[in-house]
Amino acid sequence: MTQRKKLRREAKDQLKATIVYLRQVLNLTSVIEAYVCLLAESGTRPINRASLLEEEEEFDAMGVSLFHLNHKHFQ
Repeated sequence: MTQRKKLRREAKDQLKATIVYLRQVLNLTSVIEAYVCLLAESGTRPINRASLLEEEEEFDAMGVSLFHLNHKHFQ
């Protein structure tokens, strides 16, 4: 496993744990949006778009909207 992949997996696991904690301890029921701002861009090789979609689906199953990078679009 590459270092980049390992760091990304650790970041996702930490984010999931934080979401579970907020929902359980704080009884948070509002909509949660999560932003993955690191490791989404690579200057050395292309990003695997399929894995980004898998991550979004994984968080959708938790009821969380996942966005990559740090862009927020208000409509």
